[in-house]
Amino acid sequence: MIELRRIILVDWYLFRAQQVDMRGMTAIIGPNGAGKSAIIDAVQTVLSGASMASIRFNPSAQSNVRSKRTLRDYCLGVVSLDEKGERSEPTRQHAYTYIILVFEDLDDGSAVSLGVAFSASASRSDESCEARFIAKGALTKDDILAAVGDDEVETLQWHAVRTALRARNIEVDDAFSSATDFVAESLRALSPAGFPLDARRFQRAFRNALLLKPVDNPTEFVRNYVLDVQPLQVDRLRRGIEHWRSLTRRIEELRAQSASLAGILRIVGRAVENERVIAITGWQIARLQWEQFRREARRQQENVAQLKSAASKAEIEATAAAARHATLDVEHKTVELSIKTSDGEQLAQMYESDKNLTLGQRANAMAPVKEIDSLVASIKKAVELNLLVRCDDLLHALLSAVVVARGRAQLSEWDKPLPENWEDSASHLDAALVAVDQERLEAARKAFSDAHFHARVATKGLQDRIELIDSNLRRMEQGLSPIEGGTRDLMRQLASHGIEATPLCEVVEIRDDKWRMAAEAVLGRSREALIVEPTRAVRALEIFREGGEHSFRDAEVINTTKTDNTRPAEKGSLAQIISTENRHARAFLNYRIGHLMLVEAMDRMVAAENAITPDLMMQGGRTVRRLQKPRYLKLGRATQDQLRKQLEDERAQLLQQLAASAGDVRRSEEEAGLFEAMFAQFRATRGAGLTCVDSGATLVVYHSDFDSLGVAG
Repeated sequence: MIELRRIILVDWYLFRAQQVDMRGMTAIIGPNGAGKSAIIDAVQTVLSGASMASIRFNPSAQSNVRSKRTLRDYCLGVVSLDEKGERSEPTRQHAYTYIILVFEDLDDGSAVSLGVAFSASASRSDESCEARFIAKGALTKDDILAAVGDDEVETLQWHAVRTALRARNIEVDDAFSSATDFVAESLRALSPAGFPLDARRFQRAFRNALLLKPVDNPTEFVRNYVLDVQPLQVDRLRRGIEHWRSLTRRIEELRAQSASLAGILRIVGRAVENERVIAITGWQIARLQWEQFRREARRQQENVAQLKSAASKAEIEATAAAARHATLDVEHKTVELSIKTSDGEQLAQMYESDKNLTLGQRANAMAPVKEIDSLVASIKKAVELNLLVRCDDLLHALLSAVVVARGRAQLSEWDKPLPENWEDSASHLDAALVAVDQERLEAARKAFSDAHFHARVATKGLQDRIELIDSNLRRMEQGLSPIEGGTRDLMRQLASHGIEATPLCEVVEIRDDKWRMAAEAVLGRSREALIVEPTRAVRALEIFREGGEHSFRDAEVINTTKTDNTRPAEKGSLAQIISTENRHARAFLNYRIGHLMLVEAMDRMVAAENAITPDLMMQGGRTVRRLQKPRYLKLGRATQDQLRKQLEDERAQLLQQLAASAGDVRRSEEEAGLFEAMFAQFRATRGAGLTCVDSGATLVVYHSDFDSLGVAG
């Protein structure tokens, strides 16, 4: 059982500092004007949270006329100068007033102090409520007074009192945004275990008790002061609410359909007008083309007449030329026949045939040499570019040896008679080619091929990011929020199945910029979570699932079928700084962050189960961590100008990176192609068993045949 044990009044009415201790049943008696009503007014001021809508000063006066007393009058000690109370003046110009009620639990001796603090000035028409507070402990007037002399004290400001109490490890709570919150928390602190007091019923009973009216009829007393009003018909009310909700949804659907129909009509009107303009323009163009065609036809007719005249003349000349050509052709065939029947002609044909055969055989013999020379040219290019330096120095050295050996064996000149020392230089080149480690060459080919692949992948990633930024800039021009690629792809896929999806970031607004970063960081990827109608939610999730593991990356879909079963957000939670007219978005925010309380001090954070600070310190699951700031702010339209500037800056940077990456791709493609060709040439050369020594021996034979024919190399 909890009992009121102490009333502390400082600067209240004519009291300077008064502490009233009481035990059990306490009577406050005295003549008129002694201050009995002032004490009762002080008690109801605390128990009502200083809400003037719930206070009736001097209620025992049994008058229907509301008392003229005010909190300001009590704080400044205003007194009447005449009997009617029409003239009054304050007894002090400034006051800092406390009213504190101390309750004690008779079972365990614990105490709870409820209090309010005011500041008032004669120069102002209203008082100012400095604090509503609850302290877990029994306060005294010494806690709020400070000595300034031998017999003088002054009232401490609330922040000083709060600091001193917390220094003594007394738990103090003064973060109440309204009188209603203060009264609710006070009743929660004073309620017996398992029997919470209802704030509305308590305030009604308390106001009625202060009237001090005699009880003439127990039935009327119970009906007016004890029982609640007749209960509502819950089932009927629920059916009415559900019917109202269905009508509201139907109205929203009809509005959306009406807006869509109006948009379609506008589009159809514009399409019809465009078609009319196109048809008229096409007809005008066709008419101009017809006029141009007629002029061109007349000109061509004139040209045809001229050409017919010229053709007649040319036909006569051609007939004469054909007769002369026939005569010359007969004479030419006669001479040609006489030449072919001579012995010299037969010898010349035999010589030409042997020469062509020898040239073809030498060309076949040079083919292996050209293949080896092409391989060595690829090796020389790789060595000159130093592609293997610090990657595989041994393979670089082996290939360099091939290039050195190639300098001694001039394969490009072997179509002429070979020099005397050609066998030594050819042997050295064959040995250098055989020494090249094929496994190392294969590893180098794979490394350059992988480098080319990764360079292309990086370039593709840059191109995709630029394309996404361009898409988001176009969305922002349409008044929409930017989204990531996975969310965009999922929206398109859902739209192709007739399902409309809206990102969360497009239907919410942040009401307090101080907590914007906290909201963005906590929601993270869920800022783009897609909202679909509950009737299409299952189908939307099936489409999402069918996309597979690598589709719609980082996309999310809100389960809107749970909207009607979601509890409201707690007062003072992060969800309350986000506004939205979309009921599914509201329910999702209430569920996700409706229990994440807004705090600024660490003592408030450790006292809460789930809490977050403006600088992104968050508690959840009995651990405290610091969240990462998001790269972009997406919630609402207030940050779109800043976000557009960020996207444009990122696009400019990506274009620079893309230019550099394109150069890397070309370079890596050339290097990969070089080693791919080199490896293929090595395999072809070794597979065919081609060597410089064998090819040179064959060429020596053909060069001797050329000498016998008298043909220069």
